[in-house]
Amino acid sequence: MSTIQVRRGELLTSSVIDNLPKLFPGYHLYEKEKLLGNRTVDLHLKDQEGNDLFVEIKASKITKRQIGQIIDYYSAILNLEPQPKNTRFVVIGDSVDENIRKQLEKINNISVKTYDELGISIQQLMDYEAKRRRRELTPTEAKLVARWEGTKTSIISVETVCRELHCTRNYARTLLHRLEKKRWLERVAKGAYTFIPAEYGYDERFPVMEPLIAGSRLVKPYYFSYTTANSYYGFTTQMPSTYFIATTKKKPQYIWRNTAFQFVTLSKKKFFGFKDVYIDDVNVRMAEHCHDLRGHNWKVEYKQIADRSDHGPNQKSPPEGLQVPSEISKKIPRWVRR
Repeated sequence: MSTIQVRRGELLTSSVIDNLPKLFPGYHLYEKEKLLGNRTVDLHLKDQEGNDLFVEIKASKITKRQIGQIIDYYSAILNLEPQPKNTRFVVIGDSVDENIRKQLEKINNISVKTYDELGISIQQLMDYEAKRRRRELTPTEAKLVARWEGTKTSIISVETVCRELHCTRNYARTLLHRLEKKRWLERVAKGAYTFIPAEYGYDERFPVMEPLIAGSRLVKPYYFSYTTANSYYGFTTQMPSTYFIATTKKKPQYIWRNTAFQFVTLSKKKFFGFKDVYIDDVNVRMAEHCHDLRGHNWKVEYKQIADRSDHGPNQKSPPEGLQVPSEISKKIPRWVRR
């Protein structure tokens, strides 16, 4: 979960707690983060008669994918010891499709609410949070934040701060660390951060950091290739769960925000065939593609196979359905063609 998601959840939980008498008349806060086996529910409330109300607070839209999770939560609540009295379970989210609401409310004592229905203004919460965050900044930090917001900077590095403040690297690292603790930055890799402007307070408004931008800061030299390049050029409609990065260096897999970056080491003589592209105004290196006379796209696909000749026959086969022209197939090692 990103820093933005965590902070938004904290703000919404605090707002619900502050407004308990209005939102759930007659109930008081009995317990936060109630443990349900290997998970927790955000709030456990009780009234004077000992009746139990559990509240799960979602920082996003309630979707069809969450129906099973919500039912699992309710089942875990019913199996608590001692057994809750007259149990009710309320799930709060940004929005919810009416069909999903009806499905869930068919189950006795489960109800679904949105923040609008409860009179909680997310916009006001985030405006207040933006003002609070600005009050925490020192003059130097405020100067940097204002500049990055003005230039719509996505990635911040030690070099960025050194260049803008004409300071030492040690001082730049200290500033970056402080801004990360104050949640203006989120670490992507060593010495590289994504900037979180004040107005970006939740998922729908926060421009999720493009993995291609994040990956471009993980190793030098590099370029995106294999299925990642195929996806970029529209050769496949599947959203990649793993991003493949060609490099001349050896580097283990790196996980960031549940996204995997897989590094493929190539010899220098095979490190070719890439170009600069721009993602949200940030320069990123991508494997080239080109069309032959018959209109097929082979450049990325051929590199996807040919580059693998560095790694030996224990590697996985090329993607299913990949058709390779005979004139190219002859140039590919026999173990790859099998």
